[in-house]
Amino acid sequence: MYPEQLHTFSFDRIIGRSPVMRETLNLARRVAESEVSCVLLQGESGTGKDCLAKAIHYASKRAHAPFVAINCAALPSNLIESELFGHEKGAFTDAKSRKEGLLEQADGGTILLDEISELDINLQAKLLRVLEEGTLRRVGGLKDVPFTARLMAASNRDLKNETETGRFRLDLYYRLAVIQLVIAPLRQRGDDVLLLAEHCLRSFGERMGRKNIRGLAPEVSRAFKLYDWPGNVRELRNVIERALVLEDGDIISARSLPEGMLPAEPGAGSRFARLSLLNTDALLSLPPDGISLDELETSLLKQALARSNGNQTRAAKLLGLTRDQFRYRWKKFRETSRPRLVAVGGSHN
Repeated sequence: MYPEQLHTFSFDRIIGRSPVMRETLNLARRVAESEVSCVLLQGESGTGKDCLAKAIHYASKRAHAPFVAINCAALPSNLIESELFGHEKGAFTDAKSRKEGLLEQADGGTILLDEISELDINLQAKLLRVLEEGTLRRVGGLKDVPFTARLMAASNRDLKNETETGRFRLDLYYRLAVIQLVIAPLRQRGDDVLLLAEHCLRSFGERMGRKNIRGLAPEVSRAFKLYDWPGNVRELRNVIERALVLEDGDIISARSLPEGMLPAEPGAGSRFARLSLLNTDALLSLPPDGISLDELETSLLKQALARSNGNQTRAAKLLGLTRDQFRYRWKKFRETSRPRLVAVGGSHN
């Protein structure tokens, strides 16, 4: 199994040529080569945090040892402590024998704690002790057991914000965030969406007996570029799989897309109609010297707010966005424009 896993989860199999993904993957490779004890993976749901964690593990010196993953949100609160730390015989009513926890089973390898923000605050304190002291104690146990695994924690929430609300321990956050890897949402990854769509077409087409489908129709490619993909790569995979079932021809057409992603008959005022009338992939001409997309987006957000007298719902409508999409972009602009003080120093055990 090991050679197969080494190939399946290699960095070379992660699709991403956009600048933001190249930067993330370059940092991830450096993490794999290092012996850093803790890594924090952050990104929206469906961006592939688990895939990146596996790539790091199988590219590291720990590849021969176990990779153990647990979703902290999937286990009842009364079971997760025993699952993580293990228990001794007789520690509680159903503890009929000693059990090694997942932290212990990952000996010398990697453990991924997905959705770590869902971990109970008391268990957060116990996990911090494990990371600080390099030992753990089973439930009902009297002796400490060495902890030698690399711990990766993943969350689709901003853990720093969670500390400010008291839902996540600040000391644990700083211990986990020795290295932070932020996986960008699909809407910020440019042409990666088309590369991923082509990959899904090939892999799903072969599995579903639809090898005859050659690719995406031009209007579908444009729709994919414009769509916000709130479910990220997971949603894209579902859209492609659905289209392979519904498509009658040899190319994915607009009629095979979910309702709302691309209207079958776009109205005269829609973004897709304007694109069709212009017969181009872009609404604006790129200046010879280039342009900053962040500055352009910020300018459009400000103009839309000014034209709508500060009403975010109307501003969102002007830009063809939902109110939540507009608020996400406005929050991102506010955060990047806010001056920050950065303290350098300190040490980790």
